Amino acid sequence: MLRLIAATAAALLLAAPARADVPPLAVDASGTAFGVVPGTESGVAFRLAEGRAPQFWTSPALAQDADALTVPAVKPDGRGGAWLLVNQFAIAHVDAAGMMTKRIPQTAQWVAAPAVARNGDAVLAWTSQRHVVVRHLTAAGAFGPATVMPSRDVYAVALDPRTDDPWVLARATTGLVLQTPGRTVPIRAPGRHTTSLHLNP
Repeated sequence: MLRLIAATAAALLLAAPARADVPPLAVDASGTAFGVVPGTESGVAFRLAEGRAPQFWTSPALAQDADALTVPAVKPDGRGGAWLLVNQFAIAHVDAAGMMTKRIPQTAQWVAAPAVARNGDAVLAWTSQRHVVVRHLTAAGAFGPATVMPSRDVYAVALDPRTDDPWVLARATTGLVLQTPGRTVPIRAPGRHTTSLHLNP
């Protein structure tokens, strides 16, 4: 199985190189491997399940230009599928039944790598008009209600495993903050340090 994964990944990388600093590959608890190789006009996604023939898909939703800010991400959903994100315009879901792609609202200026809820939904966080928007997305392509937080330039989203409540790492006017609905925690250097903390997408 590992030899098959390595050979497949090598062939795809020769066809359409991904960003060298990002490993767009993941393996779930059952040993199924998922990956994506972004291209300039379209990209290739793959799913390799133990004892099954490899599955491959190509889609413009997996394209990424040289100046893209979105870091490619592959997140297994815990149900035999995975979420694939390579740009701020669309997200894809792959499983044994095929691939689903979903447009991200046009107001999204920057999208963080998705988190995965306990039910397998993707949890997306994006920057839109100086706010952070968080929404669930089902594998069937249905968005849930939006949660809006008063910050901008979202860098990451994670979920409380007890409740699936989202936390985001984002930039506010005063610097970096951690936010969850109803709570904002500034991130500061300890002691008397006054170093300005910042991240560049």
